[in-house]
Amino acid sequence: MLTLAAFPGFLVPGLAVAGALAVSIPIIIHILSRRPRKPEPWAAMRFLLAAYKKHRVRTQLEQWLLLASRCLLMLVIGMALAGLIWSASGSLGQITDQGRTVYVVLDNSITATAKDASGQQRWVRLTKAANTLLDTLGAKDRVALITASRPVQTAVWPPSADPMAVRRQIEQMRPTAAEADLPEALRQTLRSIEQDDKDTRPVYVVMLSDLSAGAAPVGEPMPAELKRLGEKATLMALEPATSSNNVQITKLEPDRRIVVPEIAGATPTVTWTVGVRRLTDNAAGATLSTVRLQSPDRAPIVRAVQWEPGQTETQVRITTPLDKPGLQTVSATLDPEGEATDSVGADNTRQSVVRVYEKLVVLVLDRKGAETQAADGFTPRKWLTTVLAPAADRLNWPIEVREQDAGTVSDETLTEASVAFVLRPDLLSDTAWASMKQWCEAGGLVWFVAPATPQPGLWPQTLTDTFGLSWSIALEPTTHDPPLKLEATETPAPELARLRPDLADLLRPVTVSRRLPIDAASLGAATDVMLSANGSPLLIATTAPPHGRVMLLATALDSEWTNLPTKPLFVPLVHESLRAAIDRLLPGNEFEPGDQPQLAASWSGTTRLDGPEGADMMLAPVDSADPQRGVQPIRPFAEPGLYRSETDALVVNVDPNAANTLAVDRNVLTAWLDGAGTWKNINADDPTAPMRAESARTDWTTTLLWMAIVLALIEMFLARHVSHATAHKSRASALTIQPTN
Repeated sequence: MLTLAAFPGFLVPGLAVAGALAVSIPIIIHILSRRPRKPEPWAAMRFLLAAYKKHRVRTQLEQWLLLASRCLLMLVIGMALAGLIWSASGSLGQITDQGRTVYVVLDNSITATAKDASGQQRWVRLTKAANTLLDTLGAKDRVALITASRPVQTAVWPPSADPMAVRRQIEQMRPTAAEADLPEALRQTLRSIEQDDKDTRPVYVVMLSDLSAGAAPVGEPMPAELKRLGEKATLMALEPATSSNNVQITKLEPDRRIVVPEIAGATPTVTWTVGVRRLTDNAAGATLSTVRLQSPDRAPIVRAVQWEPGQTETQVRITTPLDKPGLQTVSATLDPEGEATDSVGADNTRQSVVRVYEKLVVLVLDRKGAETQAADGFTPRKWLTTVLAPAADRLNWPIEVREQDAGTVSDETLTEASVAFVLRPDLLSDTAWASMKQWCEAGGLVWFVAPATPQPGLWPQTLTDTFGLSWSIALEPTTHDPPLKLEATETPAPELARLRPDLADLLRPVTVSRRLPIDAASLGAATDVMLSANGSPLLIATTAPPHGRVMLLATALDSEWTNLPTKPLFVPLVHESLRAAIDRLLPGNEFEPGDQPQLAASWSGTTRLDGPEGADMMLAPVDSADPQRGVQPIRPFAEPGLYRSETDALVVNVDPNAANTLAVDRNVLTAWLDGAGTWKNINADDPTAPMRAESARTDWTTTLLWMAIVLALIEMFLARHVSHATAHKSRASALTIQPTN
């Protein structure tokens, strides 16, 4: 007797084909049983023929019924054993007795820390749904776990048959302060499903996320490749959470990251812009928040934020003194009015780092003692040094100017300098060019100025070759009569931002009579054009680079070339460009949870960062063969806060947009999710309901087996009846041969 145990899994599609082919067996037997036979004469045959003709129709009907029952029996047995059934839509589905493979995408990002009206974290709701799901899995089911907090991690894969092990993984997890990356989590799920291509179980993807505005990036379409996910699995997503009120600090920006006192020895100050936002579905009411700005060794500065009805964003500007030189960390903390207005705590604090200098060391490279006096009595070096350090008492001036012969530049010369002005690039030796490049790559700022010589020189070509620039600079100066007018670009460079209100008036009297033409088409996107003369670039600079910054003024600081040194523009142009350019050179020191950045060469040799409590970080070289490429944390940053080495520091701040706790419009969210296929919504209290419904709809194995038993009994009855094993009186009397007299 055939049993279901003889066919493991009940998902053998070949048995369905075999069952269908087996239908032909009774037909073949029936045809063979009707093959012609050799007639044998018999005297009584005429009486049998008469009886046969009388009952022929009924006999044929019985035989056809028997044949049909046998064919149907074979077909039903094949379908039952193969596990193929007709679904309600009329298409074939699979019976799930062999188990399921379930991929759980668990959102452990910052929005999972949000509290609902009862004060309970959304994380509790998500983990409860996960545990309920695990409790319902059977012995033949398998489960994988993927976390959606950036960076996405595959916590359990290949899919495990031990749901308790997955439960233990979840119990050890805590939501992070990083943003969610649901598209990448789904991409990882798709890759895992495709790698497990030999698995014939039905596949389910269950996304457990609050699907709030911070978690679901509905402004960007779902990646096109995720269309394959809906073709390979049944997709289910937890019902989105309702909105929660939240207040947060969105930014903490200094007006300068490089801080230099106005007078040497004085206490410098920094003005901070603190951005504050409140997230609420009902911004009609007026509420109060408090911002506290804490600088080192100073009492906190407190500012009240009065929210007007309907207001959602505001800014607070606070000026604070910074006493000590070196890296200084300032933090801003937001105190909301009450717990009901703030569901996430991690975005209430933000930190920033500035570097305080006692003095800036500026190196001026020229030919010492051999320059020709200009007609106005000032040499280019005299103009520049006067602008850089105009005070009579230079000991109290915050900029220290060091003059150096351009032909004697070395690595030692550049060690303590922050900026190098090269007034005679034509005098730099090959060794000097190499030292300049190495110093610049370590984070220095070098500002080249065209030399006041009428003869052509090869230094422009050496400049572009040494620093790998695309600039096309003429080797010979061009004279302009009448002189060219100076002008700014449509969008002034960041170095000139503070001059923007007065820039047009400052530029108007400046003219250029001689310059080195620069081909604008050769500059590309990696170059800022700060000043132009009649549409031709005059002052250019490389954009914020990973290694140093190069600037070029294509005219000499000489009255025969330009009147720029004698005009009011010259002083603010040098100082603002100088400070802003140095400011842009400060290595990036602000990151977000989930980042694993490559730190600049200035971090080389650092092996450890002291972070927030329990969050210390080890560093490793990016390339052991090239230490100048910098270092990298051995794992992504998880906790926000300050991370400090002996000589440097960086901060990790929460992305305020990632902590958006408001609900997304349901139609918009549905359209976004449908980019990966059609999703079914599930309830946190019963996340497996769609699985059970599908199983109940499609698993007809038991019904088919009962049908097979009934058909077998019918076949037995018809077989006995057709074979006349039980004779009826009517038929016996019909076949009785009456004797003749």
